[in-house]
Amino acid sequence: MRFVYAVSAGALFSLHFLIACIGVFGWLFPKYELLYVLTLIGVLVSLVFFKSCPFTIWEFALHKKMYPSAVYEYGYISYYVHRVTRVHLADTFVRTWGIIFIGASLFIYLVFH
Repeated sequence: MRFVYAVSAGALFSLHFLIACIGVFGWLFPKYELLYVLTLIGVLVSLVFFKSCPFTIWEFALHKKMYPSAVYEYGYISYYVHRVTRVHLADTFVRTWGIIFIGASLFIYLVFH
């Protein structure tokens, strides 16, 4: 069963990473602008109205099933930045700048499109 959890968590991580890439680099591909805008809106709604992204909750729940003693007290970006660099970014910092970045991206898209 651990294998199923690992594969599922990996798939969720990949999907989550893809969504993050679309949010950051989607403006470079005009052919997919609707996907880009919908992604920005979805992420903005998630940041404003939910404590954490549903993909983060699902992924960390699967990791928790594999490693019950592990602690996942951070958000997606904070967790993986810390895991790679050993630098801790506060969730409030990531959330605030995420809202600013996505809000500005949507504003720029709507004004200049």
